[in-house]
Amino acid sequence: MPTVKGLKNMRKLFALLPAVLSLAVMISFCPVNRQLGIQTTPQTTVRPPAAPRFAAYPFAGQPNITLYDEQLGTTFTQNFTSLAYKVTAVAQTGTDGYGPAYLLNGLGNTGYWYQVGLSYDWDGSASTGFQLAYEVFNSSGSSVYPATGGGMAAISPVNPGDTILLTLSFSNGSVVMQGSDQNTGAQTQKTYSAAGATSFTGSSSAPGNSHGFFTGLMTEWYHSNPYYGDEQKVTYTANGSGITSAWLWIDEFSVAPNGTQTGLFSKSSPSPVSFANPTQLQSLSSNGTSVYENATQFVTGNISTVALTFNYSISDGGNAAAPVLTYVSAGVKQTATLTQSNQVFSVDSGTAWSVPDLLSSSTPTERWQTNQATTGTANAPQTISFIYFHQYLVTFGFSIIGGGSGYSTPSITCQQFGTPTPTIAGTPVWSDAAQYFYPTPLAGSSSSERWTTTSTSGTVSSSGTITTQYFHQYLTTVSYAVLDGGTPGAPTFTATAFGSPLTQTLTTQPQGLWIDSNAPDSITNLLPGSTSGERWQTSSSLTGNITSSSIISIPYEHQYFITISHTPTEGGSVSSISDWHNAGTSFQTEATANAGWQFENWSGSGQGSYSGENSSASIEVDSPATETATFYPGLTITAPDKLAVSYTYGASTGTVPAGTPKTIYAATGTSVQLTAKPKMFIYSFTGWTGSVTDKNSSISTIMDAPQNITADFSYNYVNIGLIAAGVIIVIAGAVILIIRGKKKKTTVISG
Repeated sequence: MPTVKGLKNMRKLFALLPAVLSLAVMISFCPVNRQLGIQTTPQTTVRPPAAPRFAAYPFAGQPNITLYDEQLGTTFTQNFTSLAYKVTAVAQTGTDGYGPAYLLNGLGNTGYWYQVGLSYDWDGSASTGFQLAYEVFNSSGSSVYPATGGGMAAISPVNPGDTILLTLSFSNGSVVMQGSDQNTGAQTQKTYSAAGATSFTGSSSAPGNSHGFFTGLMTEWYHSNPYYGDEQKVTYTANGSGITSAWLWIDEFSVAPNGTQTGLFSKSSPSPVSFANPTQLQSLSSNGTSVYENATQFVTGNISTVALTFNYSISDGGNAAAPVLTYVSAGVKQTATLTQSNQVFSVDSGTAWSVPDLLSSSTPTERWQTNQATTGTANAPQTISFIYFHQYLVTFGFSIIGGGSGYSTPSITCQQFGTPTPTIAGTPVWSDAAQYFYPTPLAGSSSSERWTTTSTSGTVSSSGTITTQYFHQYLTTVSYAVLDGGTPGAPTFTATAFGSPLTQTLTTQPQGLWIDSNAPDSITNLLPGSTSGERWQTSSSLTGNITSSSIISIPYEHQYFITISHTPTEGGSVSSISDWHNAGTSFQTEATANAGWQFENWSGSGQGSYSGENSSASIEVDSPATETATFYPGLTITAPDKLAVSYTYGASTGTVPAGTPKTIYAATGTSVQLTAKPKMFIYSFTGWTGSVTDKNSSISTIMDAPQNITADFSYNYVNIGLIAAGVIIVIAGAVILIIRGKKKKTTVISG
């Protein structure tokens, strides 16, 4: 129930109602050019009707208080079938507690004037807050809706900073006056007859008609004392295409309790302001306050400026155009090319600024981009440094050399906006023109098998595909051992690692080497230090292909070369051949003479060799050695018993037994002299037959092969004849002697 004080206030309100209505009538008949004229000296004038006609509210309970009404407005020159503007809900009050009303005004083409707006603490009460203000005046200048004038309706919730959409529109012969909070959804509307109107009329000849009515925007604010200060900035924004031109005006009047109005100051643009440049704010200032307007915005209250400092830098190089800053200064949209040094710009407070996130030099595959916020609002001085990163569109790929399975696709790390960022191979990414890194080994690798690369990093310097080769490798453990002593050099292991030849000097201690899969490998057969007579050699397999993790240990045997020969070669054979034999071992070799030849001896040189006449030689392999078997050819001499045959070679002499062949052996190349003599004069040497044919009783032959020589004889018939003749003669003589003897004897006897 109303309180007693409330009832008293209501009575006072009704008591003032006739005076308020009289004031409205007086205002409606005052010429508008007195309100919006260029004169600025105090004067008694009739202002446009208060919008709304709120005399009942500011004067409630204060019948003897004179209030001062400041109006900051714009009058459109265009006609509209509907009006829609967004206004920021700014909560502001003077020292006396009164707040303003933010109003959208429409003058119907039949003379009725419609107002709708958002007020804040309009009656000076802090509890009032935001309300929807509305009022309708007829063509005679009188307030007709609400009947008591100056309507207020609840709209809740509305919070400071919300955007309120104000609309005036025609619907079914009525004008709809509506306000809706675009943030909270709160909405209130009032409807009144359009009085036959179908549009809202602009004015190109004056800021208002004879009653002060107009189509446009206005911020109105009552104060308990003359006010020459500024207001907080309030922005109205067209919810559509905007306007082409408008009047700007400012004024302040005192309103006495009896309704008398006296102008304190008044100023308007001399003619409608054109918005040929739709973004450029045009301004009007008077007595400490200002209004600004362009095609889509109307601002009441002075626009303060903020000093913003900008600079930019390019990361990772490249030839890029500088970014262009867009900002608002003195209500005008401005652009400026930034430099890499600090530049200070005076920016209208509360306005937006922006730079491109992508520089104009960028292409579909190369760009300069920032990941910083590129838009903002000028609320306080600050320094903003932009870093544009030079980037290329690249795809990181990989390939596997040597096959295998079980590995995972690598995750490559590249720089994006200066931050290391992982990316999967095969996916196009924007990478800074900076270092990238491939992991190694790939996931799935083990202690004995891996997929790895030596190309783990690089620098992105162009767009396209960057591919790194991963090699399938096995851990191969290699070593060697020397058997039977000696001090040779180390063997060399040759294989393939990372697609290139790998040469590794082995040690007697196992070494682990990562070798490419399915690549050939080999190991030195002879150790360094080996010669033609001494060597260290292995009988193990020295080549292969790496197909798994393995252990390779190569034993090298210490060997000496033993040269086995015989001379002359046709003289016989030996049971061994020249060959390598392990050090510290021994072996037997046997010499066998061919027919007609005789083994003479073994001639050895080197430690462990044998020299002697034994045909079977035992050789100790302690060093390189030579063993030579010497064979002598045989000379078989045959002599009949009628001849005596002697021979001589070198220091050797001898005879051949009669009737018995004799074989002598001498080194090849030896000259043997043979002499044959008959044993009796009745025998005669007839010649040599066999390997040598000669009639001389003394001959010589060279021992270069087995030979057979026979001495032949015949009877010496001359000698035999002579002997026979002699015998006959002797016999004959004897006979004669005998005969003679007998004759003598006979003679003697007889005589």
